[in-house]
Amino acid sequence: MSNSKLRVAFLTGGDSSERAVAWSSARSVFGALSSEKFDVTVFDLAKPGTHAAQEHYDFPAPVQAVSWRELADTLQKFDVALPVLHGGWGEDGTLQSLLEVAGVACVGSPASACAIAMNKQVGKALARDLGVAVAKGVTVQCLAELEESPFDGP
Repeated sequence: MSNSKLRVAFLTGGDSSERAVAWSSARSVFGALSSEKFDVTVFDLAKPGTHAAQEHYDFPAPVQAVSWRELADTLQKFDVALPVLHGGWGEDGTLQSLLEVAGVACVGSPASACAIAMNKQVGKALARDLGVAVAKGVTVQCLAELEESPFDGP
């Protein structure tokens, strides 16, 4: 990268229940990017039909819709993908796996680390095995188990 700007595909929005949180995070991250160093294109990554122009939460730049199906091809012209997504496919390693297979450089953790971190039971077990102190907890498989929780107060 001599005098040219790094071409960044800024991925946000998504189709999880945490869509609004992603846009809030995206505003902060986008505001920290230098326009002198980066040529940023913002993409709303969601299922077709979920995009609504007025739903971009007052984002300070133009936003392009891109579906999961189009993503790998769309990102081939960028130097790096910068995901700012919350929940589901944005954090569980799915997006990162797609980018790895497509050969697209990505900011953040690799797919395997995302998958481990998203599964709190596995993440805590791995941390414990590595000697990291972790808080006691209980894994609940269904709501009925909450009634039997060992965390009930006195």
